[in-house]
Amino acid sequence: MILLLGASGYLGQAFAQELARRQWPFQSCSRARMDYTRFDTLLELLRSTRPAFLINAADRKSTRLNSS
Repeated sequence: MILLLGASGYLGQAFAQELARRQWPFQSCSRARMDYTRFDTLLELLRSTRPAFLINAADRKSTRLNSS
């Protein structure tokens, strides 16, 4: 099974569509459903699902202001 992080984003949706098209087993996860930016949460997710492969399509939200 493949674990797909960031499944609700632009890149994640493209991965999810392609995985579904190829009929590869995967589980999608979005930050809205689970805060996998926290190490303990991510570790528990990995331990409970034990994926063979992980795709990290999650976007890092920037908090910096535009300097221009």
